[in-house]
Amino acid sequence: RQGKVVRRIAAPEGVTPGDIALAADGTLYASDPLGGGLWRARGDQAVLAPLVPAGTLRSPQGIAPAADGRRLYVSDYGAGIAIVDTTSGAVTRLAGTGAMMLDGIDGLLRHGDDLIALQNGTRPLRVVALRLSADGTRVTALRELLRRLPGEGEPTTGEVRNGKLHYVGNARWDLYGKGGALPAGASPAPTRIEVLILPK
Repeated sequence: RQGKVVRRIAAPEGVTPGDIALAADGTLYASDPLGGGLWRARGDQAVLAPLVPAGTLRSPQGIAPAADGRRLYVSDYGAGIAIVDTTSGAVTRLAGTGAMMLDGIDGLLRHGDDLIALQNGTRPLRVVALRLSADGTRVTALRELLRRLPGEGEPTTGEVRNGKLHYVGNARWDLYGKGGALPAGASPAPTRIEVLILPK
């Protein structure tokens, strides 16, 4: 089924948007994993504008706006989770309490007081819930919601709706060679959308 085009927002030359997120105030945020920056479009802006300069982040992926709109949580794949001030663009890091693996996060979404993280840069691949401190600067608890066995597929990104995580369950980055080409004789697999009921 073809969707309705609401508004087209262009990316500046050289910017390669990856993940996007829509904040409660209608601001669109986009991460650029190749350039290491974070971009946004507010109001009726037709072109993405920089919030975090290129090269600041290592490989920004999923974006989870905080409920108050004052900060964004951005998975910076090999460098944990960045906290971005939506006014100044200043970047700090989300700290863990104790030993926690916060690297290798691709998809990142907010669910109440938790961040839902899809980790495909860890072994095992998994989906975890990260409980935030009252001030939103630390992870006070990490709970594993799903663990993928080898061959079950790589979770990548999705959305939270009505208490459920709808996500792509079989990203096949391992199938593609350099430059995104399929090896001879290989064929892409159909995209598999999976659903996980989230704890309240």
